[in-house]
Amino acid sequence: MLDAPGPQSPKSPQCLLISAGGSMAPVKTALEILQPLHAIFFVSRESRALIQAELKPDLPHGFVCLAEAGDEQNLDACIQLLIRKVPQRLKEMNLATLQWPDQVDFTGGTKVMSAALVWSALHHASALHYIGSQGVVGRDKAGVGRVRDGHEAPKPQAHQRILYHLEMEAAETAYKQERFELAAHHADRAVSFIADDPPLLDRARALREALSGLAHRDRFAFKSALPPLNRA
Repeated sequence: MLDAPGPQSPKSPQCLLISAGGSMAPVKTALEILQPLHAIFFVSRESRALIQAELKPDLPHGFVCLAEAGDEQNLDACIQLLIRKVPQRLKEMNLATLQWPDQVDFTGGTKVMSAALVWSALHHASALHYIGSQGVVGRDKAGVGRVRDGHEAPKPQAHQRILYHLEMEAAETAYKQERFELAAHHADRAVSFIADDPPLLDRARALREALSGLAHRDRFAFKSALPPLNRA
């Protein structure tokens, strides 16, 4: 029986969006180690039955909701389903204040389902996890097959740099369109994703200040425009 997920630490996800395939082992590992307060399973037709039989009876009532992929090999269909269903599930779980689950695990399901979950995490700045093994001994077939039970562990995926570049590209596009307030917003988001890289952080901060000044200027708030422009 699974330990009931709960607020084990300040880092416990408020909601975990997790894909599930033919094996429940990585799903159980994610739930036991990450200890989310709630979970939304992104499932195929096959894995839906497994979750109902193997997992749901051991989980607290109201802890989990399901979103079933209508076509688990169609990327557009998977993404559209996530866009449509995940906010509904959050509302059903009284988590409507969340725009998206704060953590995403993309281990299970088809590769297409995993790709859809990674897309969602990149667009909503969710933390990404993959259940993998520590080295070759953790897998069968000479290290290229399934992860062996007992060797699994969540492996956080460092995707903040990707988010930084996406936001900087969006800021550049908005700047070229002379939409300076929107450009400043994207630059501000870029700053939040690059705290561990001082050169990039300085660049993003300077751009944010310059764009903020231009946005004030566009509103004819010239006095308010000077401080950020000077800081840039």
